[in-house]
Formats: sequence, structure tokens, C-alpha cells
Amino acid sequence: MALTDVFTVSCLGWLNCVGTPVGLSYSYMAAAKGTTPTLPLFRGSNNTIALRLPAGDSNDEFRNEITVVVSDGIGESQQSYIYPVTVSDDDPFTNNFTST
Repeated sequence: MALTDVFTVSCLGWLNCVGTPVGLSYSYMAAAKGTTPTLPLFRGSNNTIALRLPAGDSNDEFRNEITVVVSDGIGESQQSYIYPVTVSDDDPFTNNFTST
């Protein structure tokens, strides 16, 4: 469920130009599948994070695309995509009303 369930995202095995992970930064972003702009989720030196995601677009099965940009200290970066991640806003305590 949106902003309730915790998702773990890992970017393991990335190395800088001298072959170590020292000095790398990770920017994690989310967007409803196929849309822009992306929502910044976290930026820092952690290659694994736990986060809560917003609901995806209900017209596209609530799917999100997660983007991670890995950057080194000299400005080089690589972008990676994780998709689809399905995050709905279903709540058993809402939408319980029927109209006649």
C-alpha cells in the first residue's frame, strides 16, 4: 500500500574509476510508470535504502518506475531503472460506500 509498505532498494557492485565504492552517491527517484517528473526519494552514500513509495497511476495498474542515479566524485554518473513496482492506494477503510 502506498506510503505504508516498506520497499528495499539496493544498488550493489558499483565502483568508482579506481575500482572501489568510495565516494559514490546514490539518488533514488520514483514516478508513475511512463511519466515525468520524478519524485526525489533519497540522495546520499547509502547503496541500500528502505523507503515508502507513492501510489502509481490507477490507469496503469498502479505501477511506478524507480530510477537510481549512481555518481562518483568527479561528476560521472550512470542511471539505472527498476520497474515496474506496483504500489496501490487501496485501503480497506475507504471506498466502502455504494450509491443507489
